[in-house]
Formats: sequence, C-alpha cells, structure tokens
Amino acid sequence: MQQHRNQVSFFCRLPAYVVIHEDDDGGLCAVAEQTDQGRAILCFLSPIDAMIEAARYTSLGPPHRVMVASEIDPRLFRDADGRGLIAQIHLGWPSLDGRIVLRQSGIFGRCTRLMHHWSRDPLTFEVDPFALANFAQFRELAGLFAWRETHTNLLTWSDIRLQKVVARATESMELLRVDPCEYAKCMQVALFDPEFEQWHIVPFIETLDEGRDLIP
Repeated sequence: MQQHRNQVSFFCRLPAYVVIHEDDDGGLCAVAEQTDQGRAILCFLSPIDAMIEAARYTSLGPPHRVMVASEIDPRLFRDADGRGLIAQIHLGWPSLDGRIVLRQSGIFGRCTRLMHHWSRDPLTFEVDPFALANFAQFRELAGLFAWRETHTNLLTWSDIRLQKVVARATESMELLRVDPCEYAKCMQVALFDPEFEQWHIVPFIETLDEGRDLIP
C-alpha cells in the first residue's frame, strides 16, 4: 500500500470513506454498485454516513467497517476498460413518505452521483465540482450549511461518541422495503445530522444537473 500512496493522489482535497468487509479468503471487499462503466465503489463524504451504512450491512450479514478511501488499493477504482476511474458518491438515502427505502435484500437504496474520470499522469482522483455541488445542495435544503466543519469535527470525536450517534441514527430511522417498480415514487432524500442527532427529509430536486441517480 505504501507504493500506491507514493504514486497516486486519491481523495486528498476532500476526504472520502468506503465501507468494507472481509471475503472468505480474508481479502478486503468494498461496497460498490454495478454500472454501465463498470463496478463503482460507494464513497461517502461523511464518516457518520459511512458508519450508518456499515451498521446496516453488519446487521444483515458479516461485519462491515469504515475505511478511508485514500488508503485502499487505487486499482479498485478502475472502470471496466481500465482507462478511467469510477466511483459512486453517496448524496443521501432515498425516502418515500418520510421513510428510508430498503431494497428487497434489506440494504439501503441509493441516491448517488456517478464520477467517471479519465486516467491522468500522475494518477489523481478527487471529488469533482459536480458531485460536490449535488452533495452540498441537498444539505443546504436541510439547513446544514456548515457540513464541512461538521465532518472535520467528527474526526475529533471519540469512538464511543461516534458509536452512540450511529446507534441513535439507526434506532430513530423509519424504514420501508419497496419493490423495484415502486422506486420511481421516491422523491425525497434522507440526511442525518450528527450534531443534533436527527434525520432530515428533503426533496429530490429535479433541477440538479444530470448525473445523480436513485438506484433501486
């Protein structure tokens, strides 16, 4: 891994986090979505959001945990033809009638922004302005204008405090399992405010530029 860090710069300007688990052989696997451009790792700009996602996966199967995106093998971000880099940026969780939507498998639905960048030399991969604007716009709708400062402050919190906040989030969320055909009805996005430990439900804004998706 040290060699990878010396040669590439991934998610350094704005940190991102991924959810991982170990496979049967002890290798690390990152949660991802399959896209037309290849397998895209799910990246979170909030460590608490990543921890909430990991807690959900852990409740359904093997233990999952959060890892800094810049510390995983950068080759995992390669697209299908190997000439580009790809990732899904988590924007929030799809919501219907104020409840967070679950897939039939029990995992959360997705509201994401796909990032697909051509490879460059030296190799870099950062959150682009389009994904960042989408992410910020949803938080501004919830009144969370200081989200950058909040995410930075989270890194100073103790593990016990973080675990308590995640427990509060998972205990207070209202869930709804839906069929894929009902997914088009989801016109809300759920966001969690870790400072006040409360959920916000905001509209899924249609005027956001093309690229953001609700994934059933």
